[in-house]
Amino acid sequence: MKATTRTNGHAKTHHFNLAKDYRKIKTALTGAQRDMRKHAQRFMSDSIENIKDRSIEAQDLLSDYIAEKPFKTVGIVAICGFILGFLFRK
Repeated sequence: MKATTRTNGHAKTHHFNLAKDYRKIKTALTGAQRDMRKHAQRFMSDSIENIKDRSIEAQDLLSDYIAEKPFKTVGIVAICGFILGFLFRK
């Protein structure tokens, strides 16, 4: 496809190759899609690992607390059970 424009009295002819431009755009978008997919997979993998690490840490802390203060733990659980029973009774 050709287009002619006039600037300051001079004619310029521009050649457009739509198929070539389409291929360039398609290649660029495919590369961007691939990069985004890799980034998303890496982000999700890191997030899952972070959640696993935090849950293990929380479990260890809870186990230590229960071992150090068993009677306080039983009291807290009993109070929580009472409150939940009261709330769900109705």
